[in-house]
Amino acid sequence: MVPQIRFFIFLFAFVFSIISSGRGGRLNNTNAIEKEALRNIQKQWRITTWETLQSTDPCDRLKPWRRDGENAWINCSCNPNNNCSIIELKVFEMNVSGRIPDALFNLTNLVNLNLSRNILNGSIPEDIHKLKHLRILSLDKNQFSGNITPSIGNLTNLTYLSLGTNRFSGGIPSTVGSLTLLEQLYIDSSGLSGPLPSDLANMTSLKKLWAFDNDFTGNLPESIGQLTNLTDLQIYGTSLEGPIPKNFSALTKLETLKLGDLSGADSNLSFLENMKSLFTLSLRNCQVADEIPTFLRNFSNLTYLLSQLEAGNATWNLHSYILRDDANLPFRDLSFNKMHGSIPNLFGKLTTLQYLFLGNNALSDLFPSEVLTENKNLTTVDVSFNNISGSLSSNDLRAGLSMNYIGTSMNRQSDSEPFLKCIEMESSPCTSNYP
Repeated sequence: MVPQIRFFIFLFAFVFSIISSGRGGRLNNTNAIEKEALRNIQKQWRITTWETLQSTDPCDRLKPWRRDGENAWINCSCNPNNNCSIIELKVFEMNVSGRIPDALFNLTNLVNLNLSRNILNGSIPEDIHKLKHLRILSLDKNQFSGNITPSIGNLTNLTYLSLGTNRFSGGIPSTVGSLTLLEQLYIDSSGLSGPLPSDLANMTSLKKLWAFDNDFTGNLPESIGQLTNLTDLQIYGTSLEGPIPKNFSALTKLETLKLGDLSGADSNLSFLENMKSLFTLSLRNCQVADEIPTFLRNFSNLTYLLSQLEAGNATWNLHSYILRDDANLPFRDLSFNKMHGSIPNLFGKLTTLQYLFLGNNALSDLFPSEVLTENKNLTTVDVSFNNISGSLSSNDLRAGLSMNYIGTSMNRQSDSEPFLKCIEMESSPCTSNYP
C-alpha cells in the first residue's frame, strides 16, 4: 500500500501545482509605483474595462485587460518570484480625451506604448524621455499640438515612431538624429513645417519614412539619400523644392517611392536606374526636364506606375514611353502631364494591363479601338480631357469595362446607347455604364 500512497501523494501534488500555476497570475505583485500610476491613468481617462484596477493587481493575467487583442491592454514581465513590471500599454481607439497623464511617465519599464486613434491633445510632455526603454511609440491620429519636444531624441532604443495625423507646429527637432535604431518613422499629416533637418542622415537603420502632407520648406535634402536601408519613402503634399538629389540613386532597396509637388529647379530621373526593387513609383507634379526613362520597362517588380510628372522644359510624346509587351504593370497612371501625340495601340497588347489612366493630357488623333478589343483584361480606361476623337461601338464597350471619355470628341456609334452623361468633377463617376 505504501507505493500506492506515494503515487497518490505525487499525483495530488502534481495536480495542485498545475492549479496553482493557473492561479499564479493572482499572486503576481506589480511594482507599487507602477500600480499606482495605472490607477491614476484609469481615473483620468475613465477606462471602464480597467475599473477593477483600483482593487486588484494590474499584472493579474486572468483579468480582461491582460487579453491580447483588446483595445485597452496591459502586458507585464514577471520574474520567478512573481515581481512584475508593466512593459506594454495599449489604449487604442478608446475615445480617450485630454492630455497624457503625468503618472504615465512612472511606467519606466515600458517597451511598447500605443495611444493611437484617440482624442488626446496638448503637447507631448518633456518627461517622455523617462521612458528610455521604449522601442515602439504610437501617438498617431490624435489632436496633439505644439512643438515636438526635443527630449524625444533621448528615446534611443526606439525602432518605431508614429506621430502622423496630429496638429503639431514647428519643425522636426534635430535631436531625432539620435534615434539611430529607428526603422520606421511616420510624421505624415502632422502639421509640421520648416526644413527637413540634415540630422536625418544619422538614422541609417530607417526603412520607412512617411513625411507627406506637411508644410516643409526648403530643398528636398540630400541627407535622405544617405538612408540606404529605406524600402518605403513618401514625401509629397509639401512646399519642398527640387531638384531631386542625385544621391537618391543610392536608395537601391526602395520598393515604394512617392515624391511629389516639388517646385523650383528641374529634376533628372536618372537616379531611378538602379532601383530595380521598385513596386510602386509615384512622381506627381515634379519638375522633370527629360522624358520618362525607358529603363523602367526592365523593372520586373514595378506594378504601380503613378507618374503624374509636370514637365519643366519639355512636353512629352506618349510614344517616347517605350512599353514592353510582357511588362508586369496592371496599373498605369500617366494622367495630369503634358503628353502629346496619339495613344499607341500597343496598350492593347499589354495583356497584364487592367487599369489605364491617361486623362488631362494633350493627346490627340483617333482613339485606337485595338486597345479595348485586343486586351480583354482591361477593366478601367480614362482618356478624359484630351483632344482625341473617334467612335466606339457596343463591341468596344464590352460588359465589365468602365471608360471615361468626358471632355473629348469621342462618341458612340449606337443611338440606342445613351451618350455618357457626367458632371465634370473629379469626384463623379464617369464610366461607360453610367446611368
